[in-house]
Amino acid sequence: MTTKTENPIVDKIRKLMALSKSSNEHEAALAAQRCQELLAEHNLSMAEIGAAGESKTQVSGKREKTAHDKSAMYKYQTELMEALAKNNFCMYWISEQWKADPKGSKLRYFHTTDFTDQNKYEKGRIAKVHILLGREDNVMVTRMMYDYLVETMDRLLPWQGMEKRGKEALLWLAGCTETLVGRLDEQRRQKERETRKRQEEAAARGECGLVKLSDIYNTEEELNEDARYGREPGTTTRRRMEREARWAKEKQDEADLIAKGMNPSDAWYVARGMTPPEPVTPQVGGKVETEAQRRKREAQEDRRRARENARYWSRADRESAKRNNPAYRHGAEKGREIGLDQQVSGNQKRRIG
Repeated sequence: MTTKTENPIVDKIRKLMALSKSSNEHEAALAAQRCQELLAEHNLSMAEIGAAGESKTQVSGKREKTAHDKSAMYKYQTELMEALAKNNFCMYWISEQWKADPKGSKLRYFHTTDFTDQNKYEKGRIAKVHILLGREDNVMVTRMMYDYLVETMDRLLPWQGMEKRGKEALLWLAGCTETLVGRLDEQRRQKERETRKRQEEAAARGECGLVKLSDIYNTEEELNEDARYGREPGTTTRRRMEREARWAKEKQDEADLIAKGMNPSDAWYVARGMTPPEPVTPQVGGKVETEAQRRKREAQEDRRRARENARYWSRADRESAKRNNPAYRHGAEKGREIGLDQQVSGNQKRRIG
């Protein structure tokens, strides 16, 4: 049963998500791109209300931390949720939680009040879950968009039954997710460019009150961090501004010292209140390094670099094999068909703007 909310943006996006029930993915998914666009406009409007000095409780909004009931077991699931959270003004991380399960392999002790030895243990498992933190409307929309995209990918997946969690199916889902994440990120960048251009045009006309979308993302990120760690709202922003002011002063002091003739290396230390280090001669065990010791040290460094290069190319080969897999490429192609940028066609009455 769908709960009714007094937030109009959530109601509008819920109606968009309802279209995902159609069996035609092109008509069904009016969804993520339009929803992300609506949410960005909503957050812009709230920020502009705040910039205009109007006192409204919805400008700041109550923040919510919630766990999503869908699995965070696979990498494609965490990558998709992380991208949606980042683009929808939310903070995201993964947490491990206990879940009761008669088939689970772990036992958990719990206290009983009936003074018996029965039911002191229950079977279960440790499950990874998605955690979202942000304003209530942003969190709600992120959850709805995630559910929609996961259901749509599941519907398009060429494998069914037990094969849905096989290697080929997971590669297909990874490819599809990568395409979706890329499209969502590009939409965010495009929206940021548009708002930056509007702000510049307004400033040229002598108008004020317009806010850049990138500034809202930064503000929400800092307010979410305050909420996560129980700080007073604005603490992270204040600390950042103090840090940036200190860095600017240190950089200016460094430039002044260099202009007076100080060595640039020493100026860096002095500008930051430190004593420049004395030149150090390489030593081994308190003695000056001999030629044989130098050759031995360099040989060890060469072997270390060789091991690091081997690990790098091994990862690169695995990544190349994954991307060249037909299932991965097919999933990436299907990711372009899922309705991020397509509007409902054919029946204009079903459009929701």
